[in-house]
Amino acid sequence: MMIKIFLALNLALYSCIANSEVNQAAKNITTIQSSNGNYYLSFSPSDENMPLNEYFDLDIDIRGSTHQKLKYPLKLAIDVGMKAHNHGMNVQPIIEDKGHGQFKIKGMLLHMPGKWFIQFKISRGMLSDMAEKELFIGY
Repeated sequence: MMIKIFLALNLALYSCIANSEVNQAAKNITTIQSSNGNYYLSFSPSDENMPLNEYFDLDIDIRGSTHQKLKYPLKLAIDVGMKAHNHGMNVQPIIEDKGHGQFKIKGMLLHMPGKWFIQFKISRGMLSDMAEKELFIGY
């Protein structure tokens, strides 16, 4: 009887871990370090991916240089565009500050296929740092 309970508990625990790993993979999380090394910024679309010419939201998690959660407030700004075409998005997304380095960017729209960049400006008082990532959005 004890063996059956032990096996059932292990199976349940493994199932939770496996589901958690699948959920992390499904979230499509990208992590980048800021230029000055002060922050690690992770971003992921609220849904599965960043679709072409459809609105989507981004979930943002900013951590300190040693990946620690932040206890102080930050400001976040973004710039998104296509350098090859010398233009940005056709819309202005809304940045929602959820506190302690957590943000939601609502209303992103990558309206054409190709190479995009997303640049994050992270500010705390008079200090600022940047993090940038190139994205390829295709058909």
